[in-house]
Amino acid sequence: MIKKRDILFVCLLGFVAVFSNSSGADINDYRNQFYLAKSYLARGETEKALPLYRELYAVDSTNSNISYLLGVCYTEEKVPSKKSIYHLEKGASNVSVDYDPGLHTEQSAPIFAWYYLTIAYSQNGYCAEAIQAAKNFRHLYGEYKNDFYTIDAMRWVKRCNSALLSTAPSLEDETVPLSERKVVTKTIEYSTKTPLYAVQVGAFSRFSPMWKFDKLSNVDAFMDRDGMIRYIIGHLTYVSQANILLKAVWAAGYADAFIVDINSTRGGREDQYTEAIVSVDDVSFKAKISGKVDYRVQVGAFRETIPEALVQLYLSLEGIKENVSNGLTSLTVGSYGDYEAAAYQRRMLENMGIYGAFVVAYNYSRKIPLDEANHYVRGSEIPGLD
Repeated sequence: MIKKRDILFVCLLGFVAVFSNSSGADINDYRNQFYLAKSYLARGETEKALPLYRELYAVDSTNSNISYLLGVCYTEEKVPSKKSIYHLEKGASNVSVDYDPGLHTEQSAPIFAWYYLTIAYSQNGYCAEAIQAAKNFRHLYGEYKNDFYTIDAMRWVKRCNSALLSTAPSLEDETVPLSERKVVTKTIEYSTKTPLYAVQVGAFSRFSPMWKFDKLSNVDAFMDRDGMIRYIIGHLTYVSQANILLKAVWAAGYADAFIVDINSTRGGREDQYTEAIVSVDDVSFKAKISGKVDYRVQVGAFRETIPEALVQLYLSLEGIKENVSNGLTSLTVGSYGDYEAAAYQRRMLENMGIYGAFVVAYNYSRKIPLDEANHYVRGSEIPGLD
């Protein structure tokens, strides 16, 4: 059995070998560049992190951590490429549960290499590989977990398969790119030219609902011209005030949070904190679930003309309910207090020869994302759902 200290020795030995002929200044340059790239990645500025990771990869192409981080950046590019697959496969070949994200000498990749590899495969149309990568991720991350990452991985699998099965986009595709969603913003004009400090708690190119910051209040979101969304707290005059707020945010579990000047125009940041998000798809950005949540099995959807196949379902399947929203009529069956019961009903429909059904969640008449519903149900005592 290989001991952890032996593995650590091998990792350190590999790192020393890379720099055995380098000066101390070279090693410091590598370390500084690693942390600079990491800071860009934490801000969601992958376009700045990418060239830095390329340079680090040129120094040590055997480092699984660098390959992983490089692959993550490639998944965020506007035009998908197989470069993401190449580097994430290299990273996933050396995954460690003892991965340390803050160590510049780290040689292994985290479990999340399989999560991002699922995305990379899906983006490039390798659906069978995406399915296997998602399975590997769930196996290592936890089969019992049902959080954002496990659900998002399966969404990418579903998105890949849907693209193969039909050239027409699904009416109920929950992975619609942000650029194709109806996002309403409000321009914020600051009344002062002096710095305004805030604590940034996240930055993503993919939409992240407010409930994912459930340990925090007063979170605002801003979208720049490239579609990057930044989540911040506060509009403070003094940096000392922001430091106190930052420590409280860290204590709440958001270790990657940092202070930003939202009124700064330096470094091309003039549009990063001026367009505040008001609503997404006609739903308030800060809308929260309240009251009853139930799970249903959706068997079809249409806009103006009902397809013949759905007409036949009306004649053969008891208990169909119509749910109308924004001109779209969704047909669902059942009302269940937990996801597992609805999933069981979906399997029963498949046994009856009704394929393509899937579980959805509603807060009264409003359809809500499954991961948000699961989070709410697990964290709330709701009468009538037991």
